[in-house]
Amino acid sequence: MRETIQVIRHLLHDNEALYRGIPVSLRDSLWVWPDAQPASFRRDIPIYVGAGGPQMRRLTAREADGFVIAMGKFIPTIRAEIEEYRTAASAAGKDQTKQAVVALIMISVAKSDEDLAVIRRIVAFQVQRLTEEDAAARDIEL
Repeated sequence: MRETIQVIRHLLHDNEALYRGIPVSLRDSLWVWPDAQPASFRRDIPIYVGAGGPQMRRLTAREADGFVIAMGKFIPTIRAEIEEYRTAASAAGKDQTKQAVVALIMISVAKSDEDLAVIRRIVAFQVQRLTEEDAAARDIEL
């Protein structure tokens, strides 16, 4: 993941890229931008990473510009993950005022019964990961 972030940064900064890493490598890659924005503009595009576990949050704190929290978590869990991320970012010498923490939120709109059936399957997949206690705390009937 660390190398993937480095490659993305390289592609954002330069029109042509050459990168030789262990899991990732590029050769003669030409990054084509539809509106041909200069590399100086692209350098400001932040990279956010969704990090589910502690090791990934620490890597995200060191390498990325922001942390994406997964949906379906309780407030105490969210607070603990944010604190862990900020502590790791601070240890990596990152400016806390420039580190973004955002939440992934799922919103679905159904225009038909078929669309609603698909949405129900998606929600069911998310809910099935809950314990009975978690579901009860969220007022969800399993």
